[in-house]
Amino acid sequence: MFKKILITIGSLIAAILIFVIIAGIIVMIKVDKAFIASQIAQALHRQVYIEKIESAFSPSFRELR
Repeated sequence: MFKKILITIGSLIAAILIFVIIAGIIVMIKVDKAFIASQIAQALHRQVYIEKIESAFSPSFRELR
């Protein structure tokens, strides 16, 4: 009985971890300068231009223009 509970809890933790990793990859792919600029422009009701982004979401191998 105890072994089944441990397996169930381990499976749930693994599923949540996989979900978080997949969500992070989707965010890295979908969120770019154009998306961020459009969201800021909507919020501020002004024209927005982002020159450069340096953060955890911009890996060194991917040049953002």
